[in-house]
Amino acid sequence: AAVARSGVTRLTPQSYPDALSIPYEVRYIPQEKKVIATFKMAGNTVLAFWDDPEANRLVVIDVGDPKAPRLADLPLPGDTLPEHTDYNPARREVVLNRVGYRVNSLDFIPLDDFPELTLRHRRALTYPPQGVVVFPDQQRIGIFSVDLHIEEVEPLTGEPIERRRIPYGGPTVMVTNLTRAEESPLVYISTFGQMVKELNLETQEVRQGRVPFGGGDIVHVPEMKRVYQANMVTRAINVLDTRTMRLERSVQLAYQPRAINADYSRDLLIVGAWFEGEVHLYRLSTLEPISGPISVGTYLRKVSYDAERSLLYAGSRCGVYQVDMAAILGSRRGVRDAL
Repeated sequence: AAVARSGVTRLTPQSYPDALSIPYEVRYIPQEKKVIATFKMAGNTVLAFWDDPEANRLVVIDVGDPKAPRLADLPLPGDTLPEHTDYNPARREVVLNRVGYRVNSLDFIPLDDFPELTLRHRRALTYPPQGVVVFPDQQRIGIFSVDLHIEEVEPLTGEPIERRRIPYGGPTVMVTNLTRAEESPLVYISTFGQMVKELNLETQEVRQGRVPFGGGDIVHVPEMKRVYQANMVTRAINVLDTRTMRLERSVQLAYQPRAINADYSRDLLIVGAWFEGEVHLYRLSTLEPISGPISVGTYLRKVSYDAERSLLYAGSRCGVYQVDMAAILGSRRGVRDAL
């Protein structure tokens, strides 16, 4: 209720936060014009009094018509938490990793019959997954473990092809987030430590760059040969030059960032304040602030972006929001021309 305003639309029902079902990841799929969001129980299997296994779900929202979104909900009950996703265009399928203390899995959910959602296949994993990526050839899927292994699996059954360690090469604690730009073989891995890793999915070559301790979300902008990392420990945005994997600059912020995304064509960097639940906009090229914050609900975990239509999708404690940035920011100085 506090963030309700013209241009900001909540896409998920009040029943989700009422049941302590909280978004973890939000992903916009341009090929489908759909938003995918994983929701998990608030206790994260750690705070039992907040745990409700019925709160775990995958939500798919058709935003082909942004003014008339259609929502489908796939319950995923149990103590295994739905977290990271990717989309396999060859199969029109969502690939989802789930993590728990005793049980971990890789789930496959087709979108062909939307709004009907079904779990086509589940493969049990013997390790805790912390990220999933569909290879550019769409014939393999990579599952990252929290301790920097990658397992390549077959996209129909999820059966293993090969598993190998990504070299540590410096102080790295655990994987937090990863990103792969459209059609790029390069995966960039943000770690809760002092390293950002670059993994070439085609050659298996690994490079790395050192950053101040910490790590949140990460985005690759190939056109600028830059990687932008939200550092939620040191309250900063880290910028790495991908030609050298050296830290080019680190800009201090007055808030704790966690979510990050970018729009090269509009020279926009989108950063989410974790606890305040506010979206901040910067010039991608200079990191100059260009807008005051847009509120989307506290505990902002993830943002995704439809660059074609200037629509932002954000997952906060209150659910998944659609933000029409052109409508909200079009009259603000310095933003109208960009949007």
